[in-house]
Amino acid sequence: MPAKRHLHMYRKVKSREGYYKCIHPDCTHVVQREFLDGKRARCYYCQEPYVVTWRALQLITLRCEDCRYKAPKIKKVQKTIQDLINVN
Repeated sequence: MPAKRHLHMYRKVKSREGYYKCIHPDCTHVVQREFLDGKRARCYYCQEPYVVTWRALQLITLRCEDCRYKAPKIKKVQKTIQDLINVN
C-alpha cells in the first residue's frame, strides 16, 4: 500500500536505527534520517507544519523548535488534567 498523501508526523522506529515512520494510522511512510533534514513535517505536539532540523532528528518524536522545550511541560499538564477528570 502506498504512503498516504499528507503532511507526515514522524517518530523513531525502535527496531531500525536511523529510520522514522509516520504515526498516522493509515500511513505506511518510512524514511531514513538523512532524507528528513530540511523537509516539511507536522509537529507532534502543536500539529503545526515546520521544517525538520538536524536538532529535531535527535528526538524520539519530531517536533518544532517552539515545542522542543515545552513538550515535557505539556505532558505534565495533560496528565494533571486527566487526573482531575478521573477524580470527578
